Amino acid sequence: MAEGLLIDYARDKGTPVVCFVGELDMSCAERAQSAGVTALSQLDDGSPLVLDLSELAFCDSFGVKALVMIHGEAEASGRRVILRRPSALLERMLRLTDLREQFIIDGTSRIEAGTRRTANPRHRLR
Repeated sequence: MAEGLLIDYARDKGTPVVCFVGELDMSCAERAQSAGVTALSQLDDGSPLVLDLSELAFCDSFGVKALVMIHGEAEASGRRVILRRPSALLERMLRLTDLREQFIIDGTSRIEAGTRRTANPRHRLR
């Protein structure tokens, strides 16, 4: 994809945070996974790894796989992965693929924080 992915590092109250900005897809999933695994290796104690997804505009199945691989590395070292403010679409993808419970979700997505559409019962499939 043209936009690509920016990976930034920050600290939040002493906790390392990896920020994914842009689009997480096939073209950059390996780089994102590598960044997450590298950040895990730099944690001193059993603290979790925080992945800030609040500025992630797009994530395909390769991106989800990268997140799952980061989770696997974290679990192997006795740590958890916190997904900070993932989009509603990404959260839905994780639920539909039974991966939601592997992660700690921190915060409400940008979309859900603004408006939430409710289904109109007259438009249900019969």
